[in-house]
Amino acid sequence: MSMGGALSVDLAAADEVIEATPGPRKSTAAPPPSATVEAMSALANLGYSPTDAAAAVAEASANPEAIDTPRLIRAALRLLAPKN
Repeated sequence: MSMGGALSVDLAAADEVIEATPGPRKSTAAPPPSATVEAMSALANLGYSPTDAAAAVAEASANPEAIDTPRLIRAALRLLAPKN
């Protein structure tokens, strides 16, 4: 059953291309979740409180060099070191 009307489509606007403008891109990759858990466990085994260990690991995770467990532990230990 046809209704008899004409369908028109305006293709003039189809020629426009909208490109996404890339925003600032972080080049840092967060360490994997397993590295975070392992680093907190290592710090607890060294005698740090769970609260201090978690805070240090969370802050160290922002370090672009802390991409695996050993580097994350080192970065967290630097944060926990006494400051004179």
